[in-house]
Amino acid sequence: MNSILTFRTSSRARRVAIVIRSSSEVEVRMPRGVSEREGRRFVEAKRGWIEGALLKLARLEKKHEGGLSIPTNSRKDLEKYRTQASELATSRLEIFNTTYGFTYGKISIRNTKSRWGSCSKKGNLNFNYRIVFLPPHLADYLVVHELCHLGEFNHSQKFWNLVGQTIPDFKERRKELRRVKFA
Repeated sequence: MNSILTFRTSSRARRVAIVIRSSSEVEVRMPRGVSEREGRRFVEAKRGWIEGALLKLARLEKKHEGGLSIPTNSRKDLEKYRTQASELATSRLEIFNTTYGFTYGKISIRNTKSRWGSCSKKGNLNFNYRIVFLPPHLADYLVVHELCHLGEFNHSQKFWNLVGQTIPDFKERRKELRRVKFA
């Protein structure tokens, strides 16, 4: 393992955890009272898993070299990109909603680990801040997808017909978006 290994004590940590930051950086988070020595033993016990995760991430980074780069899950990045993501989502919603005419509530920008967006029963739309890193055609698909849930709160054929009104190639875009992984 040729990665930088850092140890961090956290008052919020309940157990020792390994966080893969990039293909060259591994962080070990430990609750207070756990020594670095214990942390190193934990890393040694998980060496195989860590090496596999680093290899997988290195492949992903290489695949997206010079292209799509999705940052890690951090509060700092959320705060840095929240405004930009909100402006993007709001402006695209306004454009696409001229076709649909749906009424929506709040637009929230979140730092979710595995979702790009969601729509609540109250009509609030939530988007992952990482939307700003998507190519425009995928960001548009994401916005339309969540917007159409205001008309059909499911993934029925009626829902996909709504999406298809403004994104006729939604199947291809959906597949492409599913291939994008958070680092």
